[in-house]
Amino acid sequence: AAQTQARTEHRRVLVHFQADWCAACQTLRKDTFGDDTFRRRARDVLPVRVDLTDEDAPGGAELRRKFGVRALPLVFLLDENGDELVRIEDFIPATDMIAKLQNPGAPRPVASLAPPAAAQPTRRTLTRRWSEPLPGLGSPALGVPQG
Repeated sequence: AAQTQARTEHRRVLVHFQADWCAACQTLRKDTFGDDTFRRRARDVLPVRVDLTDEDAPGGAELRRKFGVRALPLVFLLDENGDELVRIEDFIPATDMIAKLQNPGAPRPVASLAPPAAAQPTRRTLTRRWSEPLPGLGSPALGVPQG
């Protein structure tokens, strides 16, 4: 549906793969996508949020495979034809996201970006980033300070 709307309106699509358990996803949503300057500069972009909180939700595995989701957050900027312009695989501040929107580079077909079948993500790689707190400990894995 978003791709049809993008084609009709000649707009790019900003796809944000996220999950409630992903701390970096929440920071990206709040600090980057919630930034007033980013919102003004991204008015011509059609935003789409893909919630992967429930990894067993219908269509979730197909989307992860199609876009090569190995970890979250993951953000794609797609042109109106669905070709990838930008791929961001971690938190970036609003100023950097604005720069990527303004200077996206040449489009690449999304289908060519998915990793080979043997490299598809496992539940473990999707649910734990090295900097996320370990359950019940209140501190991040590997002793990396939060901040």
